[in-house]
Amino acid sequence: MDDKVYDDDNDSDNENGNENDNDNDKLNSLVLRRILKSRSTGRLDLTGLGLTKFPMEIFEITNQDAPLTDLQISNNKIYHIPNELGDLQLLERLGLAGNRLTKLPESIGNLKRLQGLWAHGNLLRTIPASICECTSLRNLSLAGNRIKYLPKDLSKLVALEELSVPGNQLVELPSLGKMFNLSDIDLHGNCVEDLEANGNDFRFLKALETLSVQGNRLRSIPKSLGNLKRLRNLNVAENKIQSVPEELKDLPVLTSIWLYSNDLHSLPKELKKSQSLRQLWIEDNEMLTKSEIENFLQTMREAKMLKTLGIDTEQARKVGLGMVKNMGNITVSEVPNRSKGYFKIVKWDGNQAALDDSIRAPVLIVSFGSAPGVPNWGGLLKKLRKKVGERDGKSYDVLYVCDVERSWYVGNKLTGNVEEEMKRWYEHIENECSKYSRVLYLGDSMGATASLLFAEHATRVLAFCPQVDLFTASIRPSRSANWMRQFKKLLLRGVLKSEAEITIHTGSWAHDVEQASIITSSSEDSDTEKKKKIKNKTYPVNNHRLALILSEDDTLVNIVKEAFEIEFFKTLTPASSSESSLETTTTTTSSQAASDFLLNSFKAF
Repeated sequence: MDDKVYDDDNDSDNENGNENDNDNDKLNSLVLRRILKSRSTGRLDLTGLGLTKFPMEIFEITNQDAPLTDLQISNNKIYHIPNELGDLQLLERLGLAGNRLTKLPESIGNLKRLQGLWAHGNLLRTIPASICECTSLRNLSLAGNRIKYLPKDLSKLVALEELSVPGNQLVELPSLGKMFNLSDIDLHGNCVEDLEANGNDFRFLKALETLSVQGNRLRSIPKSLGNLKRLRNLNVAENKIQSVPEELKDLPVLTSIWLYSNDLHSLPKELKKSQSLRQLWIEDNEMLTKSEIENFLQTMREAKMLKTLGIDTEQARKVGLGMVKNMGNITVSEVPNRSKGYFKIVKWDGNQAALDDSIRAPVLIVSFGSAPGVPNWGGLLKKLRKKVGERDGKSYDVLYVCDVERSWYVGNKLTGNVEEEMKRWYEHIENECSKYSRVLYLGDSMGATASLLFAEHATRVLAFCPQVDLFTASIRPSRSANWMRQFKKLLLRGVLKSEAEITIHTGSWAHDVEQASIITSSSEDSDTEKKKKIKNKTYPVNNHRLALILSEDDTLVNIVKEAFEIEFFKTLTPASSSESSLETTTTTTSSQAASDFLLNSFKAF
């Protein structure tokens, strides 16, 4: 094995210089031990070891060894995958995510049994045509790269069930042919203009359940989608779409349609006939006339299953509050940022308050979306509302923020100047937060990173498993190491400038613990008061999806409830002696919930 397993070139973010020979020897020994163990198990996990070179010893397999079927080498700093990869012909699962790869070897086409390939978060510009020979492939994850074109023969992957390519630079889809097993297509945050290019006819995608093309450049929705009897979720938000095909009314299980932030001139009145549609969002379509909106709302009274119809304040003003009040399923939200990116305020006091800028709850909760590009925390915040109740004036407004470009709330202009790129997000968030005296941030993964990046506009932050040093993070954007260094400095600057109480929640996964420790380490160089304001909480959960696991019972909602009640109380009696009393009380309640969770977790283990 090569002695230099760590990244020691100019593209490295290793601020301490090269690791010493002793550390290299320890790492080499660890890698070799794991390779040796894989000879009997057929599984090899080299995730997150700081490798810069692919260990060639992996290929030294004898006839007496178990064939390698599962290779995970994600979250390293590997720049090149050798062509010998094609020799692992019994490989079924291959994890290459979060490296520095600019290409994949042509020999990948030899992996006829490969069922899952995870190569998101690299620097890939192209995908070899030979991958179309991997006819057993079921999951293909290429998110967060720089890909403009997928292989033209992609339709050969007849077993493919999930195609995930968000946050790239795709300008078109290749022909998908008759991919009868494809159930999930995610292309959000690309540059696709026409889904029907290259002869695509979606009626042949019989298994398709979810289609997400949010944040592209689409001008139309294919009529052939009306043949997809299994389609449940259709997200075409943030495009340039002018009309919606009436054929969608015939889809028997279509539950949710996202149409916000388009150029719609007309609305799909035929959807009144849908027997399954429960959620429909049409906010931020400025071309819609008063009469068009009125006629649509009147027509949609017949949609018996529709539970939520989202419109914005400008649309509500056009039709008048009377019509809005007469339809119980309408939700009015404010869309203050009419540019790329989901930015929506939902007020505690409902639709009437949404139309009156002077009516605001005492606390603003900002919900930052994670990498999938859709709003997070909505379900939890509804649950929180029930727990908070209507008494004592306790209330909060919610600002939902999502980065559909998967750019870590900076944007994909690729200027190389992170501070300039993030200016749009920074100014919009600052503007909305300045209208409230107390602001609570919530974020998970990429959303947690955003909650730290913009922390100076908050008074309290709950960040679950954030990425801080993107160069070593398991989930990362496709950007240069220099860009990632700039980003890290800006994030740490934002944290240190903030007066907020910041709590970082992580599981026991070493990667997440290390990322969180960067924040606490940086605060050690600041004053004592800053140290008190930054806390880490760790749970016995070896999983990045900590927030999801904590939400399985009341643990997560109690954590958020405690944070909200502290912020609410501070709007009533700022800096009073009783403030610390409430914080102690709420902390005790939350600590009991956490203790119960930890006890149950240990029993589970």
